[in-house]
Amino acid sequence: MLVRAFTKTIMHVTLILSILLNIGICIYYWYIGYTSGAIVFTILAGALSALSTTPTLTFCSVLRAFLLGFPI
Repeated sequence: MLVRAFTKTIMHVTLILSILLNIGICIYYWYIGYTSGAIVFTILAGALSALSTTPTLTFCSVLRAFLLGFPI
């Protein structure tokens, strides 16, 4: 019942927490000297964070175009 009432708020909070956690993991990898993992994870986390903040319809159309080869 509570989730139905605050669905949009919960989704926004989890999105922000996910982005912050990705940044935190990247900083931790750089700090401990795990350079190869830090580089890869920084690129992937940055790309996924940027894609997650775009509107859903745009992301879905880009993903469909990429996977199926359809023009956008």
